Amino acid sequence: MTIRLARANELEACRAVEAASGAVFKDTPYPQVADAEPNAIEVYRAAYVDKLLWVAEDRAGGIAGQLTAAEGPKGLLIAQIDVMPDAQGQGLGKALIAACEAEARERSLPFLWLRTFRDIPWNAPFYARLGFEITEGGVWGDPDTDVRAHEVASGLDPDARVTMVKRLS
Repeated sequence: MTIRLARANELEACRAVEAASGAVFKDTPYPQVADAEPNAIEVYRAAYVDKLLWVAEDRAGGIAGQLTAAEGPKGLLIAQIDVMPDAQGQGLGKALIAACEAEARERSLPFLWLRTFRDIPWNAPFYARLGFEITEGGVWGDPDTDVRAHEVASGLDPDARVTMVKRLS
Protein backbone atom coordinates (compact mmCIF):
# COMPACT_ATOMS: atom_id res chain seq x y z
CA MET A 1 0.00 0.00 0.00
CA THR A 2 1.09 3.53 -0.76
CA ILE A 3 0.05 6.60 1.24
CA ARG A 4 0.03 9.82 -0.80
CA LEU A 5 -1.89 13.02 -1.39
CA ALA A 6 -5.08 12.49 -3.36
CA ARG A 7 -5.38 13.47 -7.00
CA ALA A 8 -8.17 15.69 -8.33
CA ASN A 9 -9.85 12.77 -10.11
CA GLU A 10 -10.06 10.71 -6.86
CA LEU A 11 -12.50 12.83 -4.87
CA GLU A 12 -15.51 10.64 -5.67
CA ALA A 13 -13.46 7.56 -4.82
CA CYS A 14 -12.77 9.09 -1.40
CA ARG A 15 -16.52 9.59 -0.90
CA ALA A 16 -17.08 5.96 -1.89
CA VAL A 17 -14.54 4.78 0.69
CA GLU A 18 -16.31 6.86 3.34
CA ALA A 19 -19.68 5.35 2.41
CA ALA A 20 -18.37 1.76 2.36
CA SER A 21 -16.40 2.02 5.59
CA GLY A 22 -19.51 2.88 7.59
CA ALA A 23 -20.70 -0.73 7.32
CA VAL A 24 -18.64 -1.67 10.38
CA PHE A 25 -21.04 0.39 12.51
CA LYS A 26 -24.09 -1.80 11.75
CA ASP A 27 -23.55 -3.95 14.87
CA THR A 28 -22.66 -1.10 17.24
CA PRO A 29 -24.84 1.21 19.34
CA TYR A 30 -24.58 3.65 16.39
CA PRO A 31 -26.00 1.81 13.36
CA GLN A 32 -27.15 5.10 11.83
CA VAL A 33 -23.51 5.78 10.92
CA ALA A 34 -23.63 2.84 8.49
CA ASP A 35 -26.43 4.51 6.52
CA ALA A 36 -25.19 8.10 6.72
CA GLU A 37 -24.50 10.01 3.54
CA PRO A 38 -20.80 10.62 2.95
CA ASN A 39 -19.45 14.14 3.11
CA ALA A 40 -20.29 16.39 0.19
CA ILE A 41 -17.80 16.48 -2.66
CA GLU A 42 -17.03 20.10 -1.70
CA VAL A 43 -15.54 18.89 1.60
CA TYR A 44 -13.16 16.64 -0.29
CA ARG A 45 -12.40 19.33 -2.85
CA ALA A 46 -11.49 21.85 -0.13
CA ALA A 47 -9.16 19.35 1.56
CA TYR A 48 -7.61 18.48 -1.81
CA VAL A 49 -6.95 22.16 -2.60
CA ASP A 50 -5.38 22.63 0.84
CA LYS A 51 -3.22 19.51 0.33
CA LEU A 52 -4.94 17.88 3.29
CA LEU A 53 -6.49 14.84 1.62
CA TRP A 54 -4.48 11.61 1.72
CA VAL A 55 -5.29 8.25 0.22
CA ALA A 56 -4.07 4.72 0.78
CA GLU A 57 -3.60 3.25 -2.68
CA ASP A 58 -3.76 -0.53 -3.00
CA ARG A 59 -1.52 -2.58 -5.28
CA ALA A 60 -4.07 -2.41 -8.10
CA GLY A 61 -4.15 1.41 -7.95
CA GLY A 62 -7.53 1.59 -6.19
CA ILE A 63 -8.27 3.72 -3.16
CA ALA A 64 -8.45 1.58 -0.01
CA GLY A 65 -8.50 4.41 2.53
CA GLN A 66 -8.64 8.17 2.89
CA LEU A 67 -8.00 10.85 5.49
CA THR A 68 -9.48 14.34 5.20
CA ALA A 69 -8.06 17.10 7.40
CA ALA A 70 -8.61 20.82 7.91
CA GLU A 71 -6.17 23.38 9.25
CA GLY A 72 -7.08 25.73 12.04
CA PRO A 73 -5.14 28.32 13.98
CA LYS A 74 -3.76 25.75 16.43
CA GLY A 75 -3.60 22.44 14.64
CA LEU A 76 -4.97 20.01 12.10
CA LEU A 77 -8.41 18.52 12.54
CA ILE A 78 -8.66 14.95 11.30
CA ALA A 79 -12.14 15.47 9.95
CA GLN A 80 -12.66 12.03 8.39
CA ILE A 81 -10.65 8.84 8.18
CA ASP A 82 -11.96 5.75 6.45
CA VAL A 83 -10.64 2.40 5.30
CA MET A 84 -12.48 -0.02 3.04
CA PRO A 85 -13.88 -2.96 5.06
CA ASP A 86 -11.71 -5.55 3.27
CA ALA A 87 -8.57 -3.49 3.97
CA GLN A 88 -9.18 -2.80 7.67
CA GLY A 89 -6.73 -4.14 10.21
CA GLN A 90 -3.74 -3.76 7.89
CA GLY A 91 -2.32 -0.54 9.34
CA LEU A 92 -3.77 1.84 6.77
CA GLY A 93 -5.44 4.08 9.34
CA LYS A 94 -2.20 4.34 11.29
CA ALA A 95 -0.26 5.14 8.09
CA LEU A 96 -2.78 7.80 7.02
CA ILE A 97 -2.54 9.45 10.45
CA ALA A 98 1.27 9.37 10.24
CA ALA A 99 1.09 11.26 6.91
CA CYS A 100 -1.24 13.83 8.43
CA GLU A 101 1.02 14.19 11.47
CA ALA A 102 4.06 14.72 9.25
CA GLU A 103 2.20 17.50 7.44
CA ALA A 104 1.18 19.13 10.73
CA ARG A 105 4.83 19.09 11.82
CA GLU A 106 5.89 20.52 8.44
CA ARG A 107 3.41 23.36 8.99
CA SER A 108 4.75 23.85 12.56
CA LEU A 109 1.34 23.15 14.06
CA PRO A 110 1.32 22.09 17.71
CA PHE A 111 -1.27 19.32 17.55
CA LEU A 112 -3.67 17.05 15.70
CA TRP A 113 -7.20 16.69 16.98
CA LEU A 114 -10.35 14.78 16.17
CA ARG A 115 -13.78 13.83 17.45
CA THR A 116 -14.65 10.16 17.78
CA PHE A 117 -16.79 7.61 19.60
CA ARG A 118 -15.67 7.02 23.17
CA ASP A 119 -16.55 3.32 23.38
CA ILE A 120 -15.90 1.80 19.93
CA PRO A 121 -12.62 -0.21 19.88
CA TRP A 122 -11.49 1.14 16.51
CA ASN A 123 -12.24 4.70 17.60
CA ALA A 124 -11.02 6.28 20.88
CA PRO A 125 -8.99 3.24 22.04
CA PHE A 126 -7.29 3.05 18.61
CA TYR A 127 -6.36 6.74 18.67
CA ALA A 128 -5.12 6.46 22.27
CA ARG A 129 -2.64 3.79 21.12
CA LEU A 130 -1.34 6.35 18.60
CA GLY A 131 -0.70 8.98 21.26
CA PHE A 132 -4.01 10.88 21.25
CA GLU A 133 -5.48 11.88 24.61
CA ILE A 134 -9.05 12.68 25.52
CA THR A 135 -9.40 16.34 26.38
CA GLU A 136 -12.31 18.01 28.09
CA GLY A 137 -13.60 21.25 26.71
CA GLY A 138 -12.98 22.80 23.35
CA VAL A 139 -9.81 22.77 21.35
CA TRP A 140 -10.29 25.35 18.65
CA GLY A 141 -13.07 27.41 20.19
CA ASP A 142 -15.66 28.19 17.53
CA PRO A 143 -14.52 25.50 15.04
CA ASP A 144 -14.66 22.90 17.82
CA THR A 145 -18.19 24.05 18.58
CA ASP A 146 -19.01 23.81 14.87
CA VAL A 147 -17.83 20.18 14.76
CA ARG A 148 -19.97 19.30 17.78
CA ALA A 149 -22.99 21.08 16.30
CA HIS A 150 -22.55 19.17 13.04
CA GLU A 151 -22.47 15.90 15.00
CA VAL A 152 -25.72 16.73 16.79
CA ALA A 153 -27.36 17.75 13.51
CA SER A 154 -26.27 14.39 12.10
CA GLY A 155 -28.07 12.57 14.91
CA LEU A 156 -25.00 11.64 16.95
CA ASP A 157 -25.17 11.61 20.75
CA PRO A 158 -22.62 14.19 21.93
CA ASP A 159 -22.16 12.25 25.18
CA ALA A 160 -20.91 9.24 23.19
CA ARG A 161 -18.28 11.37 21.46
CA VAL A 162 -14.95 12.69 22.73
CA THR A 163 -12.38 15.18 21.55
CA MET A 164 -8.88 13.72 21.35
CA VAL A 165 -5.63 15.61 20.88
CA LYS A 166 -2.13 14.53 19.95
CA ARG A 167 0.37 17.14 21.00
CA LEU A 168 3.25 17.52 18.56
CA SER A 169 5.46 20.00 20.40
